[in-house]
Amino acid sequence: MIKIKSAAIILSLALTASCCYKHRDYISSFLLKGQIADKHSGLPLRQIKFFFVDTGLDYKRSKYQHTVKIGESDMLGNINAEYSYWWGRNEKFFNKKDKHFAIELRGEHYISKRIYFSLSDLIRSSGKLNVPLGIIYLEPR
Repeated sequence: MIKIKSAAIILSLALTASCCYKHRDYISSFLLKGQIADKHSGLPLRQIKFFFVDTGLDYKRSKYQHTVKIGESDMLGNINAEYSYWWGRNEKFFNKKDKHFAIELRGEHYISKRIYFSLSDLIRSSGKLNVPLGIIYLEPR
């Protein structure tokens, strides 16, 4: 009888703990650096718009992939931008999903491209998460 009660108590505690969650709000500051070039000629591309896409940070906005324009590449195709994003999520005690986002590049005469990142893979420097874009080649339409 005691074993059955003990098992029932342990089972109810385990079920309660697995359902419990806590809402947390965050602000993440990103430092984006990279260069955009034409895939065929290798020449730098200017005025390529780049966007932040929430693919798994905010518990509501990531469901419809909330997209925010951050800026455009300069005359030499360089991206050098800072962006801060406020977000929140409900985190279960035992089940903490990875936090991820994407940077999308769009040019008038080029095929759009998305590059995906996970917060856990980024290095923080001076309070900002460094997003290493490197050289990104876009293909003409």
